[in-house]
Amino acid sequence: MDYEKYKMPEGSYPDRPSKPMHPARGKETSASVKEYALAYEKYEDAMPVFRKKMDEYRQADAALTEKFWKDAFEELGIPENHPKASLLRDKAWSHGHANGLHEVFFWLDDLWELAK
Repeated sequence: MDYEKYKMPEGSYPDRPSKPMHPARGKETSASVKEYALAYEKYEDAMPVFRKKMDEYRQADAALTEKFWKDAFEELGIPENHPKASLLRDKAWSHGHANGLHEVFFWLDDLWELAK
């Protein structure tokens, strides 16, 4: 199984806008407060765009993960309507996802041997 096809493209994770620093208390000037207010406005305008991009990223990532599960079940011959399919999926994910999809697949394979 080619695990690379289930990864998000390099550099596709959206950059979070930086929240501007408030001028130091007691050292504010009208110019620094105006500069901060303009920077904060830009930040507030950028956050909804960032959130939308994050939602799109998460949806795309979830779609790739679902494709992995579909392909893994098909490759191992696990029926999608098997009574233990959900349990196999949960256990394989909890044991393997920290080390990558290849580890999830190996766990799924091992657990499937027990569930047959």
